[in-house]
Amino acid sequence: YVLQKNIETELSRAAVINSGGRLRMLSQRIALFADHLTHADSSTGTRAQTREELEDALLHFEVSFNGLLHGDAILHLPGNPSLEARALYFESPTSLSVETQKFLTAARALCRAPESELHPRNPNLQYVLAAASSDFLGRLDDLVKLYQTEGEVGIARLQKLERLVMLSTVLV
Repeated sequence: YVLQKNIETELSRAAVINSGGRLRMLSQRIALFADHLTHADSSTGTRAQTREELEDALLHFEVSFNGLLHGDAILHLPGNPSLEARALYFESPTSLSVETQKFLTAARALCRAPESELHPRNPNLQYVLAAASSDFLGRLDDLVKLYQTEGEVGIARLQKLERLVMLSTVLV
């Protein structure tokens, strides 16, 4: 039972690492679609399609982010992050949770903006582009690295447990 429980934990860690990496990738897609939205031609339907792609990326980002924090059975995310991860999410000076909300708010505002406001100087676009290439991206990288490290520690613990089970089996 103990070994099975540890294996399940490590499978969950893999999903957590993947979701952390997905956040990083989605931040870049959101920035790309936001930029495309301001340059797309509204008469050809390209802008409407880009708006849909941006909305989709925003939804996936939010689902992954919330799943990492609170759990998500469909994504196999257990929630309940470690103390170190909680510090990244919630502690100052740059709380990833606060930065994420600002990023999503700016991207959603751009996505909902009327045609007349969709231009390269739009402040929401400028915020999204800056965030996706600065500290926010670095914080997402830090999160992925932390989850990777926690996964490696868990695998090392699982390997020790495996050797212990093997040794006890041989001795019995």
